[in-house]
Amino acid sequence: MDESKYILPEGIEVKKVSRELWIGKDNRGYSEKSTAVYSLAIDKKCDICGKPVGNTCYTLCPACSAIKDSERYYELEEVEWDGETILCIYGDDTYFSYEDEIYDYCNDNEIKVSDLHLVLCEKNKPRPFNLYDVIDDVLPEDAESSDYAGAQEVEDVVNDWLGKQTFSWIGSNKRVNIKGE
Repeated sequence: MDESKYILPEGIEVKKVSRELWIGKDNRGYSEKSTAVYSLAIDKKCDICGKPVGNTCYTLCPACSAIKDSERYYELEEVEWDGETILCIYGDDTYFSYEDEIYDYCNDNEIKVSDLHLVLCEKNKPRPFNLYDVIDDVLPEDAESSDYAGAQEVEDVVNDWLGKQTFSWIGSNKRVNIKGE
């Protein structure tokens, strides 16, 4: 990696104009030197290894970030997979419904199953339906949805229906180890 192409905070020069004002090369004023330096730096060093990250919104380089993600994954509780519950890759939006899909994905991407960092998924349920949230804008002032006949029954029917549906899945905090390669 050619570090000369990165603009790191160490290479930024700012000038003190007064006791409370720092001016950067962009001619903007800053109340603190560190703010002036970091606002002009395009890149930042990794908090762990010190290599340039390449983007100031990240604090870790890709290699250190992968190590940290892996550490967090292995701290999760390991559970047995029932062969039916949806799985996904930890920290990713790749989902698997069947064991064959996992092996196909591994073959297509030339990786081992053990490298996937799979977690169990849980049903992603919507928040309960509240009729007042829907009709609030059209109700007269000081009115409640409960003032209208059947409003509570409508909410109950909709919430009962919502409770029986599975709209989507979300990764849980339970890792799964798939045996076999």
